[in-house]
Amino acid sequence: MIAINVGCGLKHAEFEGYTKTLNVDARPDVKPDVLADVMNMPVSRGDVGLIYSSHLLEHFSAYDGRKLIRYWHDLLAPKGKLWVVVPNVEYAAVQILRDGEPDSNSMDICLGHQEYATNFHKMIFTPKSLKKFIDQMGIFNIKSCQAITDGFEIDLKAEKI
Repeated sequence: MIAINVGCGLKHAEFEGYTKTLNVDARPDVKPDVLADVMNMPVSRGDVGLIYSSHLLEHFSAYDGRKLIRYWHDLLAPKGKLWVVVPNVEYAAVQILRDGEPDSNSMDICLGHQEYATNFHKMIFTPKSLKKFIDQMGIFNIKSCQAITDGFEIDLKAEKI
C-alpha cells in the first residue's frame, strides 16, 4: 500500500506504515517524485492507503473540488485514509474584525499566496464547511475535523466508505 502527498510543493513527506510515499505535484520546480496533475496520477486504483493533501483543495472550484475528491476516493483501497489540511477562514475573519483590516496571513488564507499563476484560492473553508463539503458526498466516514495551528488551519481525517 502506498501513500500519496498530493500537491506536495516543497514539502516532501514520508508516511510510516506504507511501502512508499509518492510526493506528487504538477510543478517541475518543486522536484516531486512524480510530476503529474493531481486529477490524473499514474497510480493504480486500490493501491493507495493514504492520500494526504495540504493546502491544495482550496485552489479548486467547488465543482472541480468534488471531482477531485471523487477521483481520490477511486484511487484509495477499501478503508483507505484521506487527510486534508486547508486554511481556516474563521482565523482570517476574527483577525480582520479585531484589527479592522486583513494582515498578510488573512490575505493568504482568503486569496492564496499568489507567487505563481495557479496559487489563487477558489474556495474558503471553516471546520464546519469543510466537514459538510466532504460529508455531503457520502463516500467518506469523517473521523475528525478540527482547527489546528492556533486556528490557522483545518485538519480533516476520513476513511473511505
